[in-house]
Amino acid sequence: MLPGGYVEEGETIEEAAVREVKEEAGVESIPKRLLGVRSGVRQAQTGLEQSVYFIFEMELVSETIGSVDAEVSAVQFRPIEEVLLDPMVVSLTKEVLLNYKNSSSAAGLSKVNKAIETNNKYMKYDLYLK
Repeated sequence: MLPGGYVEEGETIEEAAVREVKEEAGVESIPKRLLGVRSGVRQAQTGLEQSVYFIFEMELVSETIGSVDAEVSAVQFRPIEEVLLDPMVVSLTKEVLLNYKNSSSAAGLSKVNKAIETNNKYMKYDLYLK
């Protein structure tokens, strides 16, 4: 399974990705490219629930593995081919990794690394473009 989780109040999706990788894999990383987006609606106990799932390629800042959340039983860095053959890996993860493996290194959306003037008063603003 890939690290993942919810965006906390006041976080951008980028900040959430960095935090989740740190909590679940114990490594420092930064988002490199936005590879995909999954959206869905499901029935929850309180009604319909919508979720949006952003999939980033992360770049390691440090390869030193630190502490991880108690909910994590193990951290492994494995070859994509091995993960694709693992019956315990969910279909969404396999689809993302297969697409990543078969795409060019220029695939995905990259962060625009300059300030973009906006009229909408966002406190934090990240833009990804091809």
